[in-house]
Amino acid sequence: MHSGEAVVVKIQKPGVGITSRWTSAILRAGSVAAASGDSSASFYDVEGFFEEFAFTLRNELDYTIEGDNAERLRGIHRDDGLFIPTIYWDYSTTRVLVMDEVRGPDFADAAPAEPPMIVVASPRFARVYWRVSSRSSRRDSRVGSQGMPPFAPPKG
Repeated sequence: MHSGEAVVVKIQKPGVGITSRWTSAILRAGSVAAASGDSSASFYDVEGFFEEFAFTLRNELDYTIEGDNAERLRGIHRDDGLFIPTIYWDYSTTRVLVMDEVRGPDFADAAPAEPPMIVVASPRFARVYWRVSSRSSRRDSRVGSQGMPPFAPPKG
């Protein structure tokens, strides 16, 4: 900003609105077809599910709603010590959101955390887990390299 504040500018990619409208139209047609052709679809309320999805998608594409939510959260948590960015409404629109930059700790310099430990309740699960993780270790020479934490065998 001209006054020196560091800000983040969130800009909606051009064409996202029209793409989402086309996607919604296709999904709407599919949900109507599914609901009319299958009796189990009425049990699951396919059309209702679609309407909820479409409503959420429209709201996600309107950045003023996101800004309103940020301001509401700031009001709710004003005494909790949380930093919720200020929205710069003079520069924001439904497709552009300008807010305070939030800087957190730099995790690149932090010591790596120990992976979580899984306590296994079932010997069968332990065998399956070991088979999968040992395949990963043979392939990558490190147990759990595929994001699988080490496990503790069941007690007893």
